[in-house]
Amino acid sequence: MDARILEYFLRVVELGSINRAANELGLSQPSLSRWLALLEREFGSPLLIRTRKGVHPTDSGHQLAERAQPILRQLELLRDEIGQTSVSQVAIAMPYSLRHPMTAPLRRTALPRRPQPDVAPA
Repeated sequence: MDARILEYFLRVVELGSINRAANELGLSQPSLSRWLALLEREFGSPLLIRTRKGVHPTDSGHQLAERAQPILRQLELLRDEIGQTSVSQVAIAMPYSLRHPMTAPLRRTALPRRPQPDVAPA
C-alpha cells in the first residue's frame, strides 16, 4: 500500500469533499476518485459515502482514518531517521590493493568537511 493514498484519503475525510481535496492536493477530481476506489478495493469495503453535499466516511472509513494517522506519523519519523542516517554514511568501493593509499588521504580531506548529524546529549 502506498502511504500517499492514505494521505489522500485523510485529506478527503478532513475536507468532506473530493473536489476540494483534489484541488489542494494538486490532482484532478477523477484521478483522486480513482485512488480512493483503489483504496476501497484494497480494503474490500466502502470507505466513503458520496452525496451531493460532499463525502462522509463509513464506519470502515472512520476506523481507517483513526488508525492511519498514527501510522503515517510513524512512517514520517522513520523517513526522517533513515534520511539522517543515510546522509551521514558514505560507502566507497575500490580494489583491495588501493585501500591504504587511497583511504588515508580521503579521510584527511573528506571527513572534516562532512556534515555532522545532530545528536542529542545523553
